[in-house]
Amino acid sequence: MSLVVFEDQAVAQLNPLTTGRPAYAVTCGGYTLLDWLRRLVASRGAAIHALVRPHLQDLLALDYPDLAAPPAASPQLLVNARLVPGPAVYKQLCALWTAARPGVVRRPETILAALLPPGAPRPAERTASPAEYFRQLELGSLEPLEAELPLFEWPHELIGWNLKLL
Repeated sequence: MSLVVFEDQAVAQLNPLTTGRPAYAVTCGGYTLLDWLRRLVASRGAAIHALVRPHLQDLLALDYPDLAAPPAASPQLLVNARLVPGPAVYKQLCALWTAARPGVVRRPETILAALLPPGAPRPAERTASPAEYFRQLELGSLEPLEAELPLFEWPHELIGWNLKLL
């Protein structure tokens, strides 16, 4: 089992917060999304793989070598790196993974999370973009899933979420 955390095209809207770091490394409420994802996979004996923007791939390999390696197992859970890190998101992701029902949580034009069917293809070590990988997965054929997964859209939202989470 593995989890793939990915940056979508809207991550550029979070600049300057994400200019030199992946969106999952933004601290909010004392935690990063990666902190919560590590807790999630540890309870399942799974691994995490990250898909980041091309200019961050070398940084990923240096700062997070465990996330840069291609997943050894087929991915099960895809998670958008712009999700707000917090206990509510953690609980929602746990519920999705535990339900084991393949499907996708989305907003218009945005994939928030997806639980993939067994045998889904693995991302390449240096995937040019999540969109390229998602075409292979045929996410449009998956059932819609419901989950409350707040997402950072703009950098100033970090202040409001910090106040809510602290």
